[in-house]
Formats: sequence, structure tokens, C-alpha cells
Amino acid sequence: MRPLFEKNLPDSFFLLTRIVSWDRQSLAAEASFGSAPAWLLFEACAQAAAMHQRLLTDFCDHAFLLSAGSVPLGIPEVNGLCRAECFLGGSSGRAAVYTGVIHQEGTEIMRAEGLIIGHVPYGETFDGRRLAAHYREAARWLTR
Repeated sequence: MRPLFEKNLPDSFFLLTRIVSWDRQSLAAEASFGSAPAWLLFEACAQAAAMHQRLLTDFCDHAFLLSAGSVPLGIPEVNGLCRAECFLGGSSGRAAVYTGVIHQEGTEIMRAEGLIIGHVPYGETFDGRRLAAHYREAARWLTR
């Protein structure tokens, strides 16, 4: 089921509808869901963490989910507005590890540990002009 958005997004798979805040250690965003299964909540956490890496590197690197240590998928479907947060636990030159948390109405409903976000310079495989512009525009829209 597609998420319920406050406004139409570019034709893509963004689950985040607004970045509430971010600093060097974390990012908090809103996401609105309609009958969302657990894997979609996890995807929102991964998107928040990848966007955090893009912001930290000033959109100079391609950021993507490499792996996850612990992802609870046995939670019931979620409807409505949620807060997706990611917390940077550590990083190296080309990867960062995060904890992702989803809250709804102030209650934690999912915690995903060990989300590893890789980031590599744009190049032949990842078109930097197109992708950097795309994610800059997405960040501009999300931080409106």
C-alpha cells in the first residue's frame, strides 16, 4: 500500500514526508502510512539514515543500505503519522552504522539496530550529476 503524503512527491519511492531536524549525529523525519507492514517502517528508517549520510557528505557520495543487524518484522501494520529517527553510532571512510527508530504518538513501535549505510563517490556506475541533483532537491523539499 502506498503511503499517504501531505503533498505529491517526485515519482519515486520516498517514504519520508518531512525532515524535522538533523545534526551531525542524528536525523528525525516524519512519514505518513496507510496499512504499512513492518518492512515499510524499516525502509523509512533506512531512508532517514541514507539521507543523513547524504547531508553529512554534502551530496558528494552515493549512499545506500548495505546491511542491517536486527530488524523486527513481527509488528502489526501501522496507520497514520510516524516519526522516523536515525542515530549515528559510528563511521569509517565509506560506511556508517545507525540505529533506526519509529515512533507513533510518542510510543516506540520499531527499533532496527545495526543499519549499515555505505557511501561511495559518484562515478560511472552512479551518475553524480543526476543523483546528487535528485537528492539535493529531495532534501530541499523535505526540509521545507
